[in-house]
Amino acid sequence: SAAFVAALDMFPPVKAAIYGTPPRVDPFTYQGKARMIKWFEDLFSAVNALGLCIFPADKLALGPTDYADLLSSFLGQDVQPEDLMSIGERIFTLQRLFLIREGISRKDDSWPARFFAESMPEGPARGAVVSRETIEKVLDEYYDARGWSRDTGCPTTQTLERLGTKEVDKSDPLT
Repeated sequence: SAAFVAALDMFPPVKAAIYGTPPRVDPFTYQGKARMIKWFEDLFSAVNALGLCIFPADKLALGPTDYADLLSSFLGQDVQPEDLMSIGERIFTLQRLFLIREGISRKDDSWPARFFAESMPEGPARGAVVSRETIEKVLDEYYDARGWSRDTGCPTTQTLERLGTKEVDKSDPLT
């Protein structure tokens, strides 16, 4: 509902990208899901780095404003929610670079073949079969949201520069 979306501690452009304008909560659409995944990956990466439990963030009880306030109090300097999310994005991107070094690529981001062949056995989507084309489209949207190459799943040079990690060698991020 619109009230649910309005109450979320989420930046307005991200809300619009995930839920649309006017906002619509629809568990049966893939629209906005790529942006939603990125949002929560970045938030959880930042929260994990703080050494805090992600449960409150997962249940939408706390968001980047709350965690930025906590970090600001701890550091004694102002940390904005956007800064916290940037920290989380940087952490997630560095983790991806490590995985790339270890051989992970786009092919590993796809789902098992059975997801595209077997229908859902129960629940609200009973009988539905996941479309490979839809999942590939969402993966493209996810890579675009992250600033990663659609072909390889590797962060682009522009993304590494934006995150302040351009000095990282994409072929060996740990050297």
